[in-house]
Amino acid sequence: MFLLEICMLLSLSYWGFHNHASYLYGIGLPLLAALLWGIFAAPKSKNRLQMPYRMFFSIGFFWISGILLYETGLTLYAIAFMIVAFISGILAYIFEK
Repeated sequence: MFLLEICMLLSLSYWGFHNHASYLYGIGLPLLAALLWGIFAAPKSKNRLQMPYRMFFSIGFFWISGILLYETGLTLYAIAFMIVAFISGILAYIFEK
């Protein structure tokens, strides 16, 4: 799951620099995602969402970053990332029960 989180941040940054060529999107968007992830999905967070809400939150974040990766033209990477993220979210839900 941690590797998926890092890939999510990298894909958000890649999209920001690739489509907008701006530091605001390239750095700001991953920072915002990391902040929200730290508040709602981090294991030691006081505000951590309970399952299944955390599963929907994480899959949603991963799919948004996959869609933005798809928009940059990296279609196969985006599809593979979204499939792995979906499977990982489902497995996290199953094993957390």
